[in-house]
Amino acid sequence: MSSKEIAKLTGKRHDHVMVDIRKMLADLGSDAPDFSGTYKAGRGNTYPCFNLPRREVDILLTGYSVPLRAKVIDRWRELEAQVAKPAPVNLDDAASLRGLLLGYTEQVIQLEHKVGIQAAKIAEDKPKADYYEHVREAKNTETIGDFAKILGFGRNKLFKWLREQKILMGDNMPQQKHIDHGHFRVLDKEHTTDKGKKITYKQTVLTGKGKTYIQKRLKKAGNPDLGED
Repeated sequence: MSSKEIAKLTGKRHDHVMVDIRKMLADLGSDAPDFSGTYKAGRGNTYPCFNLPRREVDILLTGYSVPLRAKVIDRWRELEAQVAKPAPVNLDDAASLRGLLLGYTEQVIQLEHKVGIQAAKIAEDKPKADYYEHVREAKNTETIGDFAKILGFGRNKLFKWLREQKILMGDNMPQQKHIDHGHFRVLDKEHTTDKGKKITYKQTVLTGKGKTYIQKRLKKAGNPDLGED
């Protein structure tokens, strides 16, 4: 709200209102925001004024009488109502349409800026999320043999059933599509013999997702008898 409008609403001289505002801003501290502005008088001359947000207007009014405060508060409510319910646009008025378009364009730019910041944040956090997901999965893996013991099945019989279901290949390695689906992970392992020779080999483990998948397949197959080997 401009100091000119405050003067008009309160019936005070504008120069007196300017003095009140300067004193208020000084009391608020040297770091008080600069709300200075200008307006043009009837003859086209430019004069200084202030354009204050709601908080500063409320502070200014504490030194005014109740009737004067009421007039300004009522005006604030009118302004807020206008913001909440924008005035209809005259579609025949090029200036109004241009102003509306610029307003929407600014909103779109602001929205794109926020989306860009959020996308950058997601991209920044993704490696961390991938790392913690990898750690979580690693802690939740089981070898097929250990999983057979948990289910109470025979190890060799479970391997045979998985091959029959085309989940494992002949060499007991998982089909690639099941690796891609996250049911299995193939780990590079290393074993040192009694003679100190290092032997590398591949070890297939079931992920948490894979264990759930196998259990569903077993249930769908009618829980076949995969008891002791």
